[in-house]
Amino acid sequence: MALGVAAIVPAAESRRVWIAFLTLGSALPAGLVLAMAIDPHRVSPSWLRAVRWLALLASAVALGAGIVHGLTYRSGAIAIELGAALVQAAAVVALTTLPRGSDEQPSGTIRIATAALWAAVSIGAWSVAGSLLWWQFPGGLRHPWVIAVFAVSAVIVFSALWRPDAIANRALGWAGTAAALAVLAVVSVRTNDLFDIHSMYTWEPFIGPAELVRQGGWLLWDVPAQYGYLNEYAIAWMPTASPWEGLFILNSVMCFLLAAAVFMLLRSLGRGLINLVMSGAVALVACFFRPGLGPTIIGPGGYPSTGGFRFLWCVALLLVLLSLLRVRSPRARRVILVLGNLVWVVGVLWSAESAIWSTIVWLPGYFLMVVAERWKEPDIRTRVLRIAGWTAIPVLFLAATIAIGFFIYQVGLGHTPDLQAFYDFGLAFQGGVVAYPIDPGGPGWVLFLVYMVTLVTLVWRVRKQPAVASVVLVGAAALIYATSSYFVGRSHPNNVWNLAPEICIALAITLVLAGRDIRGDPMPVLLRLVTAPLLVILLFGALGDHAAVVDWVTRPQRDITHIDAGLVRTDPNLQLLLAAHVQPGDRVAYIAEDTDPVLSPHLYADAVQPDGAPLWLPLVPFTAINILPANRRAAYLERFIARHPEGGWLIERTSTLGEGEWVRTILREHFTPGQTYANADYQLTLWSPV
Repeated sequence: MALGVAAIVPAAESRRVWIAFLTLGSALPAGLVLAMAIDPHRVSPSWLRAVRWLALLASAVALGAGIVHGLTYRSGAIAIELGAALVQAAAVVALTTLPRGSDEQPSGTIRIATAALWAAVSIGAWSVAGSLLWWQFPGGLRHPWVIAVFAVSAVIVFSALWRPDAIANRALGWAGTAAALAVLAVVSVRTNDLFDIHSMYTWEPFIGPAELVRQGGWLLWDVPAQYGYLNEYAIAWMPTASPWEGLFILNSVMCFLLAAAVFMLLRSLGRGLINLVMSGAVALVACFFRPGLGPTIIGPGGYPSTGGFRFLWCVALLLVLLSLLRVRSPRARRVILVLGNLVWVVGVLWSAESAIWSTIVWLPGYFLMVVAERWKEPDIRTRVLRIAGWTAIPVLFLAATIAIGFFIYQVGLGHTPDLQAFYDFGLAFQGGVVAYPIDPGGPGWVLFLVYMVTLVTLVWRVRKQPAVASVVLVGAAALIYATSSYFVGRSHPNNVWNLAPEICIALAITLVLAGRDIRGDPMPVLLRLVTAPLLVILLFGALGDHAAVVDWVTRPQRDITHIDAGLVRTDPNLQLLLAAHVQPGDRVAYIAEDTDPVLSPHLYADAVQPDGAPLWLPLVPFTAINILPANRRAAYLERFIARHPEGGWLIERTSTLGEGEWVRTILREHFTPGQTYANADYQLTLWSPV
């Protein structure tokens, strides 16, 4: 249905992808809710038989088409994917049949049909997982290192999923868990990606607004922020010498917490040593390794927009729902739900994206949990009123928070905030800015596969498990669907790798709640057949490049106590121009489509300024605000000038003077340009108030 809508509806390519995504997110859950609502005992046996055969036929056609597409789309990987799938299916057949006694052996027909199903599912899963490898390994797939990494990854993952309690020891478990968490903590503060030209581009949209806030600017009014709201205040309020250090600390802590969540959830699948190794290795590569983008391994340290700093709050809300599984007291569950609402408010205020993801994860699960808690009320009127009262709590929390914010803005600015500023950049990106065309056979199918198996497990288990377990599965499916919008918005294949932590979390929760009865329940077997290829490819893709792994391990580290000291030095040609005409306390602004030197503590050759140069205009970085519509860019600039009418120095690239013409047009209404100084690379102009 989603593909049909995308193909038929006349729209631009980027919008057709969104149509398919939204159709999928509404049609599939609606169909599964309908399936859950039907009581098979009240349906005619003939109708039920017909529906089941139709569903089986549709599943067979979909699986067959997926297998054919997966094996033919990447012809070079057919042999590997087919071989791995058949080996996996054969191994599962051996594991599930050989230990059984002769009296329990199923008939040959059932055994053959089951083995054929497992083989088909394995081929489909390996075909989908193989789409994650969108680049070529140096030396090819026949390189000894590549072969060894693949073999070791497959053995570790397969053993951990099918023999999760092998080599179990309580002391070893505690020591191993502590060691794994220590490794993840150390990795979270590695500085491999800091600061090259590419990571500077991703850090500056965080640093610029935070620096403006430190210098008296107001978000949602005269300070545009590409990546959020509360996260920018968190960076600005960090008690550090510069926002660079503040972001480094926050990003490291949040990436560690995300990695710890992935590790602990995978660790809950078993108690054995092999499970410990797999959990630690998968958490490491899923949260800190982004392969395929170059000769080195890239992680969220250099790119905060790809890790815990961006995704942690929706994951935290899923963990709040998960914690309800361990609580028996109704009072304790209500306390957790109230605390979850507070976490949801923080997630909503963190950024516009986080608001959407957190809402999709939390509110459906919260409402279902409230209904489950209050459905036993004997009186219908009391039941409805209490459900309505509890449902209103998150709305009241958010309304109270917004009211407090409005009061602060009214006192501090004399007026209320501009709420459109909260989602300005979201509208720009949704409209196609920096959009990337989706590959019909690319790794987007990984997200679909995980979303689907989570929902199918929910339907399969809903009548066999406590209501809170079903609520958690709803939250896991919502997590995958919500964060998949990150990939839909910019469908570069590596953005699926950026979502690897959420994929692992959803898979781990689904596996745990599906149970471990591989003899009497087909779901745990099928889930492991789907999960194993995904985890193997995550390990294999991240570690398969020998040179990149060696570089990641051996690269010298920066001083993490003064991280901004490692920033790229300002161009000497610009420093010479500043030294001749500008004093360190003068206000400056920079307009050019490259990294912004005014955010560097090394702007002046003879004076390091840890807290940044005094900023004259809210154009830091210029690359971020320049993607907004003309009226919104002008609104921020006019508001900032109204609050800061003093003049300043405008720095421009002599080779790209036309990029800032819209800025100069607005400046001429309020300032008079003075003397201009220039050299081969830069132009410097002093603008004074009219």
